[in-house]
This record gives sequence, C-alpha cells and structure tokens, in this order.
Amino acid sequence: MNDSWELRWNAGDEISLFNGTVNNLEFGFSGEEGATGGSFAPVNPNATMDGATVPHIYAVYPYASGTTVSSDGKISLVLPVEQAYYGGVSFARGANTMVSVTDNQSDKLLFKNVCGYVQFKLYGDGASVTSVTLRRESCVSALRRRGRPDRYAGFPD
Repeated sequence: MNDSWELRWNAGDEISLFNGTVNNLEFGFSGEEGATGGSFAPVNPNATMDGATVPHIYAVYPYASGTTVSSDGKISLVLPVEQAYYGGVSFARGANTMVSVTDNQSDKLLFKNVCGYVQFKLYGDGASVTSVTLRRESCVSALRRRGRPDRYAGFPD
C-alpha cells in the first residue's frame, strides 16, 4: 500500500483462484513489483481443474491451501489470529484478506477487503509500543450471520 492507500502487489503475493470449480488453484503475482495491478500465473500449471462447479469465478488473497468455495458459492477461509507489524503505511504480507468475484474469465479481478484496518500514530519524543491486542470474538460470528463476501456491493448474487 502507498501513501494514497492504493494496494501494491509484490513478488511472492499469491491468491487462491476457483475458476468455476471447487479446486483451490494457487496463483502467484507475476507483474511489475509495486504495481497497483498486474498478472497472476499458476504456481502449478498441471493442477487439476476437475471437481464440482461453483456459480462464479472466485479469487481470495492471500492464498491458503485450506480456503474453500462450496458448490453454492460459500467461501470458507481462516483469518490470521495474529498479524505482524509492518511499519509505514502498509500491512504485513497476507494480513489484508480480500475477495474478488466475477463471471467472466476476461474480467479484471477487483478485490474487496473482507475486514477493516486499524492504524496507530504515535507522537512525542521516545514514544513506543511493544504490543497491541485487539479483542472482539463476536465480530467473526457476526460476519457469518450477515452474509457472504460475494453478497457485498458490486459482487454478483
């Protein structure tokens, strides 16, 4: 992310891609370092595309082998319990969970954040923080009750 809050992709960024089936395909960023967009290439070009169909094409950042999409389009993923501080105006690799949904393979993947951000600014001489803990156990269950990521504005029903 840069000073204008634009997401920047970097080498090593990977997404889970569900290209019309329930198979979780691992794709790695192959574009220009620090670009706001670019291409992703299959990490394993021989990965199988067989399996039950899903209603749309889904992409999830970051890639995780345990991420799934059911045949009715429900996305299941694990949010990181702990996230490392990265510094500056960005976030640690894999900390910004995002989802994209489309119906057309030629469409650009437009990712939407699944969660929000928390930013701390310290002012004063010698100001430092050794640890920050945020707790809100019920927010995850509230997300489950309210809907699925593919129901957010701009995503197909």
